[in-house]
Amino acid sequence: MRVYIDRITVAVNNMPAMVHFYNTVFGAGLMLADPHSEFDFHVGRLGQLELFFCPNSITQIEAEKNRQQLRIVVEDVRQTIARAITAGGQKLGEIHVTDEAIVGGISDPDGNSIELIQYRQA
Repeated sequence: MRVYIDRITVAVNNMPAMVHFYNTVFGAGLMLADPHSEFDFHVGRLGQLELFFCPNSITQIEAEKNRQQLRIVVEDVRQTIARAITAGGQKLGEIHVTDEAIVGGISDPDGNSIELIQYRQA
């Protein structure tokens, strides 16, 4: 059986801030899915996954915090955190260094937490 995830849909409260954040921090390339649509859907890529932003006014999700957490592999955790702060996000907690990886956390403008991991070379 072949099972895999090919798209992540995020219900977004602040579309301009979220598009700016993910494009700046992760190079997601988010653009309007259909410029002629009445809906403000944005589509891009997060690594191998399609990233789809849907206005929360449509989905009507009521959550004070995210129920899932993404872990994103990055080349440099510290640089990614700096870009996140510049793009309207926040640093969460301290950076942890182990023999295998450097790990840190950020939140996006809508408050979703994201774990960042930088695997160390063997």
